[in-house]
Amino acid sequence: MRRLIRAGYADGVVVTRYSAISPCVEEYEEQLDLIDQHLGFIALMRPEVTEVR
Repeated sequence: MRRLIRAGYADGVVVTRYSAISPCVEEYEEQLDLIDQHLGFIALMRPEVTEVR
């Protein structure tokens, strides 16, 4: 998806849960940062709260 955002073919991605991007919270946050660098977005259909470890 990042490739499509970088190329201008997509503005972002909508997912049902953050785990659709990665089941690991740290990896999900890394993906958020990478997509944000290309002015894209990840939107969750339903907000989720995760525990801080």
